[in-house]
Order: sequence, then structure tokens, then C-alpha cells
Amino acid sequence: MAKIWPLQMPTVAKAVYISLADNANDHGLCWPSIPTISKRVCASERTVYRAINWLEENRLLTKDNGAGKSTRYTLTPDNYSPLTDVHPCQSVTPPLTQCHPTPDRVSVDPCHTVTQTIIEPSLNRKRTVNIKEPNLLEGVDEEVAQDFQKLRKAKKAPLTKTAIKAIQSEAQKAGMTLEQALTVCCQRGWVGFKAAWVESDSPNSKPQVLSFRERDELAKRKAWEEMTGRKWPEDDSRQVIDMNFTAGLLGNKDDTESN
Repeated sequence: MAKIWPLQMPTVAKAVYISLADNANDHGLCWPSIPTISKRVCASERTVYRAINWLEENRLLTKDNGAGKSTRYTLTPDNYSPLTDVHPCQSVTPPLTQCHPTPDRVSVDPCHTVTQTIIEPSLNRKRTVNIKEPNLLEGVDEEVAQDFQKLRKAKKAPLTKTAIKAIQSEAQKAGMTLEQALTVCCQRGWVGFKAAWVESDSPNSKPQVLSFRERDELAKRKAWEEMTGRKWPEDDSRQVIDMNFTAGLLGNKDDTESN
């Protein structure tokens, strides 16, 4: 073992040689298996085979491949005569072509002008300013305001200052506050408001003007209810009423009153 340490050889070959010497007897004879050597030197079995062949070529050992037996190695460090300096696990790399060195930035030829484009950040960038939207429904109950905003959003009608002014103007015409007008809008699903839409609901609204036909129909209904003592049927299952008979009753009534 002491003779092996000074020997100069490739790293893997020397590790394999030291592993063999550690198993050898006083006569330099050993027979470890390739997998055992591979585990000890932390190399693949193929690399170990190549290292052993290199050791044999450089007369550092001899092999005896016995029939049916493991290979025996006899270490002969005194016969070491290196034939090559190439690592057994490395391939010979062809010489690189000559390349010109990269010139230093400082030592640039003064006869050549080097142009370098530098992109600087623009100074005319548009700044995004977050402007807080004014409260268009100030003074309105928060729940009513939220419901009206959801209603407008659902129908894709943006809530603008102009729209609020128009609703407020119509609300004043109807004698209502803005909050009352918006409440009606939420109840009826309106995105806008007109005073004329709620005039029929007002107790001061003008009475509806009936046509001659409608007034005649109402008179017949009233006479029928007085003669029969029943209420005029309004549902779909009402009885068939003889309007000629009703008209006859009305005529008899008029004759009696004239007498």
C-alpha cells in the first residue's frame, strides 16, 4: 500500500488500484468482484472496467480469468511505466479553433465608432388618478339608494348626475321627495321616473271620462243588480245574461215611472 500512494495516475484508476490493494494479501493477490469495487469507489461498473484495463495496460496489475471463478488480480506497482497521460474515463477532445479575444471596452480602436442604443423611460407617461365619485344620492336612505343602483346596473343604465336631476324634477312635480320617487321606482322596476306615471294613484287626480258606450254598459249593470238583487258577475264563469231582457226591464221601469 505504501508503494501506491506516490504513483501518479488518473483519479478513478488510482481509486480502483487502492481498493484492490486494500483487499490484496502479502503477495499482492486479490479477487474482488466488479460490483464490490464499484460501490467502494462510487463509480459505475463500466468505469471500473475501463480503469482496470488502463491499470493492466500500464503494467500495474495482471488479470487471471479462471474458468468458472472470479477474476484474480495480481498487483505489480514496481512495474509501473505510464504509457499515456489520458484519463481512462475521458475522451480526447480535438483542439479548439483559434478565436480572437473579445476586445476590452476600454481598449477600443479609436478609428472605429461603437454605437450603443440606450432606451430611456418616457417622461410623458400618463398618470392614473383615482377620482372619488360624488355621492349622487346624498340624503336618500342608504338601503333605497343601494336598491336603485342595483336596479339601474341590472338594466345597464348608468347612474349619472343628469339622470338624478331629471328624477328629482319629476318628483317635485308629483309632490314627492327624491327618496319617495326612488322607492316607487324600486317597487315597480323603473329606472326612471315621470310625474304622469303616478298621477292616477293620487287622490286629487281628475276623474276618468267615460264614453257613451261605457256609460250605457254601466247603466245596464246597475239596473240588472237592482232588479235581481245580485251583484254583476265579474269572473269568467259568470252566467249568460240576456241584455235584451235587461233592456226590457229598463223600458218597463221607465213606463211605470211616467204613469
